[in-house]
Amino acid sequence: MQETLNEHVEKVLETLSRTGGKLKIDSRDVKSHDVFLALKGERHDGHDFVNHAFENGAVLAIVEKKRDYKGSIIEVPSTLSFIRELALYRLGSRSNKTVVAITGSVGKTTTKELIWYLTGKTGFKVPGNLNTPIGLALSLINEYDGEALLILEYGVSYPGDMDEICRFVSPDVGVLLPVGSSHIGNFSSKEELLKEKLKLSEYAGKIVAHVSFKDRLSNVEIFFGDGGDVFARILEVDPTKTKVEVEEKGRTFVLTLPGVWHDGMVEDLSAAVAACRVLGMEPRFDCLKDFSTLEGRFRLFKILQAYVVDDTYNSSIESFNVASQMINQLWPEKEKVAVLGSILEQGKESPHTHEILLNNARRYFNRVLVYAPPGVDEILTAVDREEVFTDEEELLGRLREMLSKDVILYCKASHGVKLYHVVKKLKGVEGA
Repeated sequence: MQETLNEHVEKVLETLSRTGGKLKIDSRDVKSHDVFLALKGERHDGHDFVNHAFENGAVLAIVEKKRDYKGSIIEVPSTLSFIRELALYRLGSRSNKTVVAITGSVGKTTTKELIWYLTGKTGFKVPGNLNTPIGLALSLINEYDGEALLILEYGVSYPGDMDEICRFVSPDVGVLLPVGSSHIGNFSSKEELLKEKLKLSEYAGKIVAHVSFKDRLSNVEIFFGDGGDVFARILEVDPTKTKVEVEEKGRTFVLTLPGVWHDGMVEDLSAAVAACRVLGMEPRFDCLKDFSTLEGRFRLFKILQAYVVDDTYNSSIESFNVASQMINQLWPEKEKVAVLGSILEQGKESPHTHEILLNNARRYFNRVLVYAPPGVDEILTAVDREEVFTDEEELLGRLREMLSKDVILYCKASHGVKLYHVVKKLKGVEGA
């Protein structure tokens, strides 16, 4: 069976190489020359969509169930195991490769991008935020090109997730960012969530960690953050640039970075500098001149007379607070309006989380608008005086009225709320 499995792996990779296609697990994303792999998820079974994938142009499908398929298939005992075999085959020998794994509640993607820039933009980084075993496998299969340095995100949403992803691709260097309240609803306590994240230190050969873990970890090469070996602080900021000072073991670097950075992003920069040092590399600060804040992560736009701060990629109390503090520092006198949606995956903590969120919002902002579409309306448990919108077009209408005013619109919600759809439509306003 092992010999047959290897033959299947080689056939799939040869097909992808020959056709220029990609491996896909969502039939809606399939294009001509792609290969479709049928996974069984919590709500859908990919085997139900194999023929749809063929209709969209798939040249091959990988399945584990016998059905009446309308195209060429490879049948394997487990498609979940097979996608990992494909990824590991693509990765190849680890003897000349270094894997940097980043975990934490917020800032993983920004830190990943910063490490990539500071190491000279020559390593492999996972596209977007593919930080689950399946997402990591897909990125290796479709994007990896033999780079010696791999910069990856290791996401944790449930107990056991860190063990699973570390056993799949073992890390050489682990970067531990602060742990907050994200995904707390999937764990019995914050302590259980913290322990799950800290498991990274048991797998990685070298560890870079936030100073908040000083009393929890003994095997850390470099601590970053205020009071650590590497610390970055904001010196000056305006809507176009941020001046930052990085202190590192007696050395000081002053950088002018494009765009608006808040304290959380600057802390990610200190983590990236520390990671470079553990890798034995001098940080390429010159490369940061091309860096831009990531889509949906505190990205600033001027639309007509208003500034819109797009922070809609995801949400937590911690990320809301640090962003709000920067907004108030930038525009202390301007009218500031928060447009907020639910923070998801909070479980029994949801009412308390949203009470804190809205109490903080009332303190930081002149007005608070709540977006609570059906199915993602947990925030409604804490609404008091706020104006509530359940319909996207209704909210858009209200926000468009504000664009002709000298106002700051801060948009923040968990990804599943899809507040980013509203921001995208705002950007298309005529005259913007």
